[in-house]
Amino acid sequence: ELPAIGSSAMADYFDALSKKEALSLQDFAMGALSRLFSDCRIIPMQDQDHFLFYYRLLNPNLQMGVTDPMELFDPSASIQENCLHTDGAGVSRLPGVSLCFDGFYHAIFAVRQWPRRTFPGIISALTSMGFQEYAITMNIYPKAVDKVIEKEERHIQRLQIDAASERKQSLATDLEAKQDKVIELQQDKLIPLGCLYVVRLWHRSADVLSARCASLRNAFTAMGGAIAHHATIPENARQLFYQTWPGWTYGR
Repeated sequence: ELPAIGSSAMADYFDALSKKEALSLQDFAMGALSRLFSDCRIIPMQDQDHFLFYYRLLNPNLQMGVTDPMELFDPSASIQENCLHTDGAGVSRLPGVSLCFDGFYHAIFAVRQWPRRTFPGIISALTSMGFQEYAITMNIYPKAVDKVIEKEERHIQRLQIDAASERKQSLATDLEAKQDKVIELQQDKLIPLGCLYVVRLWHRSADVLSARCASLRNAFTAMGGAIAHHATIPENARQLFYQTWPGWTYGR
């Protein structure tokens, strides 16, 4: 029940309500993670932990300063008011630069085509490029099973026509694989997921950044032939950058 009058009483009420909801959400998340990773130790992040994570994300120039970031933490302010102290993501006309902020040039890549094959250590192509000024973000979200089945059935219909007309064994093999996939989807043996995989590089020198972008393209190619899109259109780059923020809700 809402308090009758008084801004102080109203603030106390919503503060208590937010703490209650936060505890409920934490219990739910911890229970789900404990079931998925039963052999791991899971520690929930507190407000200070979230602040430091966001502060490092939005202030790549942090290592150049001597101020302790926790001295700037204000629990009553929003996460952006606490952490975003630059002019925002600016536009650069230099070739290969996606955006610039906090005194750095940034380049953003998003995986457009996944590897044709997987193998142990496939990610090492990205994590052993010889520099540390990069961030990898992977957002995973569920797909609607009925829509995925509908899409696969359209592919099956086309493959049935092509296999009957061209009589190729490869088409018959693809048809069988698609049919098996639909059966597994209907029986809940297969969970369809979507994934946004983004890599962001940054450096003070645009020339160094350009050279590292070339290294990153080679690294993607070494990952079983993966293909990445280099976001050079400002609006596209900003949207991809925002979707790498922790907790971003997939703005389109």
